[in-house]
Amino acid sequence: MVRAGVDELLGWRAKGTVLVSLDPKSCKPGVLADDMLRPGRRRARTAVEWCTTFRPTEEAFQMSQAMTRALGADGQTISALGMGCWAIGGPHARRGSPVGWGSVNDDESIRALRRTYDLGVTFYDTADVYGCGHSEYLIAEALGDVRDEIVIATKAGYTYVEETREAPGENGDPDYIRWACDESLRRLGTDRIDLYQFHLVGFDLDRAAAVLAVFDELVDAGKVGAIGWSTDDPTRAALFATRPNCKAVQQSFNVFSGNVEVLSLCEERGLASIVRGPLGMGLLTGKFDSTSTLPPTTSGTAGTSARATRPKP
Repeated sequence: MVRAGVDELLGWRAKGTVLVSLDPKSCKPGVLADDMLRPGRRRARTAVEWCTTFRPTEEAFQMSQAMTRALGADGQTISALGMGCWAIGGPHARRGSPVGWGSVNDDESIRALRRTYDLGVTFYDTADVYGCGHSEYLIAEALGDVRDEIVIATKAGYTYVEETREAPGENGDPDYIRWACDESLRRLGTDRIDLYQFHLVGFDLDRAAAVLAVFDELVDAGKVGAIGWSTDDPTRAALFATRPNCKAVQQSFNVFSGNVEVLSLCEERGLASIVRGPLGMGLLTGKFDSTSTLPPTTSGTAGTSARATRPKP
């Protein structure tokens, strides 16, 4: 999950922070993984370029292996630099609007997954809805033989149909979460999910207690190792943080957005802060300028220009 390591490079000091990038493919905003491992490089590289052309030095290997975090105060040790696996899921839609990252080459995605592992990455963050299951299938194919050496985080809450690549809505009902967990286990080819996260960022707090209870139930059943909530709201994060099975909160955080309240909560409760979008969905890679046009199948852009989507200062 490329959500780690940037704290060292940018001077952040949140001890539990893990950073994740969303891009291992050449046609969209890319992971600056080799730039992170070898500070001083100026040209942004995609993960595909990184995994196929980067020849890391011994020093770079040592650096990537030395940067570690605990998944919660007493949780598993993971690489501080992780790989976010939304992009490799490929195209899918929600009510006709694209929520994926356009077309992907599965062979390239598998090479990227394997290359990150070879460079010392042990944390992989995905969700059942990424490509409507496709991202989870690829993780199993690329890393199944090293399953016991990596930590897999996935999420549930959005509905989806594998066959049509449609993700029509949301569902936080306990029975749905149980079903979604079993489906993720099947696609990942594993008997446990190391970190299972609730994916609905703004879910109704009045109903959240029932969601938390079923996540705890999945831990008791041995299907899940730890739980968390992918949310930018400190109140919602604090609800999950009341339970000992909660080891992490995932939030959006970069120089454009994020909040110290969630980071402070993680520090106070001994939780890992999983940072998604540290490169601003690609805007911080140096790959785009005001003349760039994004693919029409890219999430949230529909062919708009980089100028139109750039956050205001």
